[in-house]
Amino acid sequence: MIFLSFAADFVIGRALGHLFGVGLPKHSRQLVDALKDRYGGSEARLYTNGRTALAEAIKICVPKGTKVAINGLTCYAVPQAVKAAGCQSVYVDINDQDFNFDIVTLRKTLEQDPKISAIIIQNHLGLAADIVAIEKLAKKHNLVIIEDLAHCTGSRYGDGREAGTVGAATALSFGKGKAIDTTDGGALVVRDASVQMRAGSRQKLPGFASRVRARFYPILGWLIRKTYRIGLGKLIARVAFKTHAMTRSADGKVQPGLRLTHWQARLALCQIREIDRTAKRRSKYAANYNLPKTSAILRIPVLVNRRDELLGQLRQKGICVDDAWYEVPVSPKRYYHLANFPEESCPTTVRVASQMLNLPLLPKSQLATAFAIIKPEMVDHAD
Repeated sequence: MIFLSFAADFVIGRALGHLFGVGLPKHSRQLVDALKDRYGGSEARLYTNGRTALAEAIKICVPKGTKVAINGLTCYAVPQAVKAAGCQSVYVDINDQDFNFDIVTLRKTLEQDPKISAIIIQNHLGLAADIVAIEKLAKKHNLVIIEDLAHCTGSRYGDGREAGTVGAATALSFGKGKAIDTTDGGALVVRDASVQMRAGSRQKLPGFASRVRARFYPILGWLIRKTYRIGLGKLIARVAFKTHAMTRSADGKVQPGLRLTHWQARLALCQIREIDRTAKRRSKYAANYNLPKTSAILRIPVLVNRRDELLGQLRQKGICVDDAWYEVPVSPKRYYHLANFPEESCPTTVRVASQMLNLPLLPKSQLATAFAIIKPEMVDHAD
């Protein structure tokens, strides 16, 4: 079977390595140094999740009470981080090619709202935003740029610069399915030497239950995937969610007082050291699917008509790709009512969210059945 969720990138060996991973304080220090070296940072700090890193970036870079421009198509974690930082989100409509800011709309938004003081660049699914145009607007309006690398670690912008090396601060997520995946975790890299990271009390470890869940998630996901066809996997997943043996990544909180564990830091460090090789592999998939070859994509984005019907047909063929990023403008659906999303001013985002379907990074030969099902319903831009 083919999956997007349930730790789909973890083969059994990697899942066992995650389960029995060990780490020391030196691994956290080495990860901090590696992040500073890669992204040109003056400071870096590790957190229990990416939304905390993003919230801390906003707090130190953006005046409290001002507004932050964010991608219309996003995860609830982003406006959650903005709110936790004492600021207000301004959703900007996207284009339907790379699913990042529509530059014309961004320009109009900035001209109409002088309270916007920062822009968060998301690079949706690893597809790079138009950084040159965004930088020009940021300079004109005296805005801070913050880069969110949850999707795009290793991607490069059209001018050749690596994502994460442009803004005043760079936030990373190490959560489930992200570009760097240690089940949970995150990091903040401060690139602007004039900005200082907030002093805080000594960070604590996440709770025992959280640490156990983090270790077991990949092996549990592997077991679910392997037994899904016979029905056992569905039962295991249902019981795991009900008993909180598994939790959904979107359910996290902003918790600056909690740090990344040392064993997860070691796993993240290994992935950071391999990011160029990983990015090269992901970029090959981008080129094979007619996406910009500089993009280290996480998933293959496809826009379709009759999405729910197609997902049902795909499930019947053993292709479980319901976990689209994102099925509503601010995902997941259970938090959408909290997002205060202005649907009337973001029509492209609303349309794309209703049509978005993601496929895993597999050769076209392995996705032939999926494409045979969805091809008649694919809209113009996706091929």
